[in-house]
Amino acid sequence: MPPLVSVRLMERTSGKMISAQVHFATEHDLFAWTQWEYAEQDKDRHWDWWGIFQEAKDAASQLECYALTAEKTLHGLMLLRRSGQEAGGQRAMAVDYLATNPVNRKAGSGLKHVGTTLLAVAIRRSVACRLEGRLWLESLPKAEEFYAALGFAAQGKKSPDGYAVFTLSASAAMEFLEETRKRGIIEP
Repeated sequence: MPPLVSVRLMERTSGKMISAQVHFATEHDLFAWTQWEYAEQDKDRHWDWWGIFQEAKDAASQLECYALTAEKTLHGLMLLRRSGQEAGGQRAMAVDYLATNPVNRKAGSGLKHVGTTLLAVAIRRSVACRLEGRLWLESLPKAEEFYAALGFAAQGKKSPDGYAVFTLSASAAMEFLEETRKRGIIEP
């Protein structure tokens, strides 16, 4: 499948930048997902990406499922809801699910910038859908610091599922994209 976005990710062990692609998820990507080796404490280990993928296929006008691959390996999956979510009186693109291959979650292994790259794609989709780059998401507990470091603002309330809610403003989204360009992660 041709990439929607070509990106560059860093190998944690060597520091080498490698080429990667973000594309609409396929069944092949879902088969690759079944090979991910989750740790017992990974909160997303029970997410049913087959079901998420099928839901996106069934509601293609509202949902988009993306995969990030590098060197024939699946490194990330994301589901966007284009109808968005209310955020501070404005609509924002909703990142319903975002997961990185567990190998990338360990300090000394895998690839760096997978989650950042998927969020940059979400911002681009938000802009394309006339939502000015604004994003809305619920964060798993271990990811809250990650989102805050990227410029997301905690909303001080929990979702119905008990997760922290974060938003990214239009101005913060543009700063985020510029930073990914400067760092050479997202290719123009």
